[in-house]
Amino acid sequence: MTSSIFTGLSTFPITPLHDDKVDEEAFASLITRLVVANVDSITVLGSTGSYAYLTPSECARIAELAVEHAGSTPVFVGVGDLRTSYVLAYVEAAERAGAAGLLLAPMSYKALIADDVFELYCTVTEHTGLPIIVYDNPNTTHLYVHDRSLHPRRGTAGDRIDQDPRRSYRPQQGARTCEDAPCGGTQTCHNRGFG
Repeated sequence: MTSSIFTGLSTFPITPLHDDKVDEEAFASLITRLVVANVDSITVLGSTGSYAYLTPSECARIAELAVEHAGSTPVFVGVGDLRTSYVLAYVEAAERAGAAGLLLAPMSYKALIADDVFELYCTVTEHTGLPIIVYDNPNTTHLYVHDRSLHPRRGTAGDRIDQDPRRSYRPQQGARTCEDAPCGGTQTCHNRGFG
C-alpha cells in the first residue's frame, strides 16, 4: 500500500440536497471542481458530507458519483453508523464504488468506551482490504485516539484509546492485547495503510 494517497490536501465536500433528495448534479459538479483545483484526495460522507442524515442508498450513490467524477484523484468514503452491520454494508458499497480508502467515524448515542471502538476498527479491518482513516473527534465521541492508536502489538486495547485526553491513561487490569482482539493483531489499521 502506497502512503502517497495520504499526503497533501484532502477535501471534504458537502452533500447538496434539493427537495429532500441528494442533488446529484450539484454534487458531481463539486467533485469536478475539486479535481480541477488539483486536490490530492477527496473524502466524501464525512461530517460535512452529512453522512448521518442520509439513507444507505443515498450514501452508496454518493460514493459512486464521487469515484466516477474524481478520475485519478483518490476518493475516501465515510462509513460510520450506529450499528456495526450497517458500517460493514457501507464498507461493501464503498468497495463496489471503487473507493481508495475509508473514513471510519465511531458513532453512538451514548458515550463510547475504548474497547467498543477498538473492536469496531478490528471488525472493519477484518472485513476489507481498504486502508482506514481513523476519525478522531473527541468532542462528539468523548474519546481521544492517541497517535499510537490501533498500532499492532503495542500495549493493550485500553492503552490505545483514552477516555479523557487531559490525563495519561493506564491500561486496566485484564485489558486485552491487540493479539487477543478478533483480528488477532494481524489485520489492523496500521498494516492496512494507517500509521
